[in-house]
Amino acid sequence: MNTSPDLEFEHSESQLDEGLSLKDLNIGDVIALNTKHRSYAFENRGNGQILISGHPEYCPHPVLVKLNGSTWGGSMMKVGFIGRGMLLEFRHPTHGIIRTSRIQEIRRLEYKSRTCVPDLASKN
Repeated sequence: MNTSPDLEFEHSESQLDEGLSLKDLNIGDVIALNTKHRSYAFENRGNGQILISGHPEYCPHPVLVKLNGSTWGGSMMKVGFIGRGMLLEFRHPTHGIIRTSRIQEIRRLEYKSRTCVPDLASKN
């Protein structure tokens, strides 16, 4: 995350056990995801879009993508949902449909102040 002194950013103590729906997030809310292979951060941008970072090839820097939802690996999709134990699926503007490895942890990140936009391209 951005270490600018203008931004105070802390991890929330609450881990989301089952998951969350994108429609329950406010625009600007930031979520950290740990999958089996990567750590991602994303910011809700509204209308099903998220600004995501954390993958060295697909999103080493924040990229605006369309969140499809989560799947168990088959064709059934839980639309707009980010589910623990599931694969996150999003549509990348260049690479098309991307599925992550299984989500192991979901955390809501809390701002103490919002004077600048966080750099989402870090590990956690």
